[in-house]
Amino acid sequence: MSEALLISYVDLISEGTYVPNLLSSLLLNIPPPLTFV
Repeated sequence: MSEALLISYVDLISEGTYVPNLLSSLLLNIPPPLTFV
């Protein structure tokens, strides 16, 4: 996991756009960002 992706996850979560973020994580075949919280 690169820092850029992790930062983008934090930005998306802070903006309340969790659903698109979850979809992107599924497309990338990686765990949802909530696992980092």
